[in-house]
Amino acid sequence: MTLRVPQGKIQVFLQAREGSARLPQKVLLKILGKSVTELAVERLRRVQDIDNIILVTGEKEKNEKLVQEAERIGIPYFCGSEDNVLDRFYQAAKVFQPQAIIRVTGDCPLIDATILNEGLTVFKEGNYDIVGNTRVRTYPDGMDFEVFSSAALATAWQKDLSRLHPTQYMWREKEFRIRDITRTPNLSHMRLTLDYAEDFTLIKAVYEHLYPQKQDFSMEDILRFLEVNPQLLEGNRKYIKLDYGLGE
Repeated sequence: MTLRVPQGKIQVFLQAREGSARLPQKVLLKILGKSVTELAVERLRRVQDIDNIILVTGEKEKNEKLVQEAERIGIPYFCGSEDNVLDRFYQAAKVFQPQAIIRVTGDCPLIDATILNEGLTVFKEGNYDIVGNTRVRTYPDGMDFEVFSSAALATAWQKDLSRLHPTQYMWREKEFRIRDITRTPNLSHMRLTLDYAEDFTLIKAVYEHLYPQKQDFSMEDILRFLEVNPQLLEGNRKYIKLDYGLGE
């Protein structure tokens, strides 16, 4: 089930599967000789004060290539329910025993560690149950994250009878202390996530332009690049606001 079982206070759970009706095996697509998953992990490794990054995926037989990619790049993995993501996260937490989980999905290969660091600081200093930037949208789609306690995850698993989405119950119920992370200006009209071929064209262009000179390029670097290359935003504009929410 895993390469090893690191136990620590804060762990990143990278949620991803091979299955995608819109763009099959999107998390294994290559940019500059590296898979989308490897590039995402590189960016997540810059998050401060984390103990490990774990691929949290579905059934092993349906995600064999993704599991092999996790082994190749040296991160642990957990194979759980293909569709019941709440149960998948809960079972993974039982194995890896984090105190807090940062949830990022595999369709966000441009995720900026700076944003996660800021959210993690708010989470720790405010003693919240869950913090994130997905409920109130002001960040570009593709900069999505949530930080929540393992205790909150366990409560959601016990009480949310649908057990499909890992965090919807936490955001919905008043028993949890929640905090939305927002920014100005509002950039929710911008799509930097990976679900369609047009998304991949944009993300590939960003990496090919920025990565060779600065591997840890930021969201601000992306925005400056797109400001002088606005045509790249036209290709996936038709998909904006169709699929909000952290997916796979």
